Amino acid sequence: MKKKLISISIIFLVGCSSSNDTLLQDQNELLQSKGELIELENSITSENSVANKGGETVIMDYTIGALIPPQNGGCSSITRDSNDNPGINNEGFGPDPVSFLGYKIRGFGKPTTSIYYSGIYFYILNKSKTITSSRWGTSITDNPKSQAISIEQVFEPNFTYEIKLKAYIEDKIYTDNYGMYDIEKSEGRPTIKVQLKETPDIAGKNPCEFMSHVQTELLGVSNNLKQQKIDNYAVDKIYTFNFSPTVKTNSLVIYFLPQMSGQRSNAPVPQSTFIMWLSNIKITQKPFDLQYYSEDGGYRPLDNDDGRAGSIR
Repeated sequence: MKKKLISISIIFLVGCSSSNDTLLQDQNELLQSKGELIELENSITSENSVANKGGETVIMDYTIGALIPPQNGGCSSITRDSNDNPGINNEGFGPDPVSFLGYKIRGFGKPTTSIYYSGIYFYILNKSKTITSSRWGTSITDNPKSQAISIEQVFEPNFTYEIKLKAYIEDKIYTDNYGMYDIEKSEGRPTIKVQLKETPDIAGKNPCEFMSHVQTELLGVSNNLKQQKIDNYAVDKIYTFNFSPTVKTNSLVIYFLPQMSGQRSNAPVPQSTFIMWLSNIKITQKPFDLQYYSEDGGYRPLDNDDGRAGSIR
């Protein structure tokens, strides 16, 4: 009888010991997990404190990699394969919104993406065109192509927004002429124009045509429209635009435009062909800064390092 009691006691003690060890292990794992959660929470809190230091908040950090071209943007064209069989091509950003990496994007002139290069691809040009009429005779005028995209994004009034565009811009006449031009490099300089807009639509005729052109000169001037002429090519560069809006807007529009000769008849046409790969858009919301408020918007020279809009030219 004593042997049985001793055996039962040993089994009970061993069972209790094993159970206690299991509970202790579970408790240690729970504490470790809890500690990791607390550490993660502290890390997030610290990061948020840094991100919001001085009242600054990053509201967009949009990186576009090498991606399959967007579909169903509202632009379609007939294509033919090697056997001359017809098909439909729906590639490119168009007037219909496309959900792309978490943002709704529209396009003008069918900007697109590629599986070979990072960013949204823009292609613009300006070539001279001869016009003959019985009244005015023969005249030379611009024949431009430009492109644009809009991204749905709310901009609240009475804040300042720093918008940084990372882009690679290349003069295709200089790097890839193929004898199509009688010049060695582009004669005109391209312009990046940025607009905070109430609606995401991009005004203009024939947004899906190859030679479509956004007539941004009809936009006039305003506090919500800034631009930069570009004079540094074949290098990744960040272009900074600062806005201090006083009314709420709901979209960001980015235009890529060739240089024009203007409205003068027979003025020399600055021939040019440029591409741009837009690979990142970063927007930081800051406390309102009056120095970036300007009713006439304007053109900011690249050598103006303070980021303020200069006079239009």
